[in-house]
Amino acid sequence: MKITFFSLLLSLAAPAAIVAQDNPGQTPPSADKPAEAGDPTERADDKHHASDRERPVLSAVLVPTKGNEARGVVTFEPAEKDEVRISVRLSGLKPNAKHAMHIHEFGDISSDDGSSAGGHFNPAGKAHGLPGDEERHVGDFGNLETDADGNANHVLTVHGLSLVAGDHAIIGRAVIVHAGEDKGTQPSGDAGPRIAQGVIAVANPASMKSSVASAGESNSDATATNASTSPSTAPPTAGERLERAAEQVGEGAEKAARTTVKAVERGAEEVGEALKKVGETVEDAVE
Repeated sequence: MKITFFSLLLSLAAPAAIVAQDNPGQTPPSADKPAEAGDPTERADDKHHASDRERPVLSAVLVPTKGNEARGVVTFEPAEKDEVRISVRLSGLKPNAKHAMHIHEFGDISSDDGSSAGGHFNPAGKAHGLPGDEERHVGDFGNLETDADGNANHVLTVHGLSLVAGDHAIIGRAVIVHAGEDKGTQPSGDAGPRIAQGVIAVANPASMKSSVASAGESNSDATATNASTSPSTAPPTAGERLERAAEQVGEGAEKAARTTVKAVERGAEEVGEALKKVGETVEDAVE
């Protein structure tokens, strides 16, 4: 059957005509007329939440300073409104103790004592304080409490931080954990030496997913006014995996060295025996 262009056009137009007859009071939407705009407040809120979702998760992989064993991961992710959710998983700390944790101004951990990270991150020029104080540094997080094994697993929510934009942005700065408790005194809490340090950067989702989830299970309702949470058992952190890899490399190198020494010793014995036989042969020939 031959289908003409005109008959095809009629077949496409017929359904639209039927719909118009069934709904005489409604005007079909025009392709040239834009959709009616919604509430401006709702549009602004949607944009704000979309922006929150687009912000990356940040993390700092903490390594011990000279003579210390503290290590772990601190993760920062957007929460409600202007809040930031911080997940902390540390080990190698003093058991059953309090350790101060702060953000410091420079992402420089080249020194073995943590001093190259500078002072507390304090863009507003405020006095030092503890969580809940009206005046405190942006990077004042108070104290982390450890369990009997020297582990600290915490989740806290803070205000006044920005992940990547503005004067209060923390990306590229450093997280420092101290040997002692932040007493809230001036100028920086008298928390003692810096025992762990790490630079805040964009997190690798594959590495950080388990760390954030397990830290969140320990206490998802904690806030900056109460940083203590119960410890949780979780998969090893990125830092722990790196440490284990280094141990395995060291073990492999040690085994290789032992094997090489044994091979050299066997070779020396064989050479000695061969020389001995040569000497005996020469003696026999001379006789």
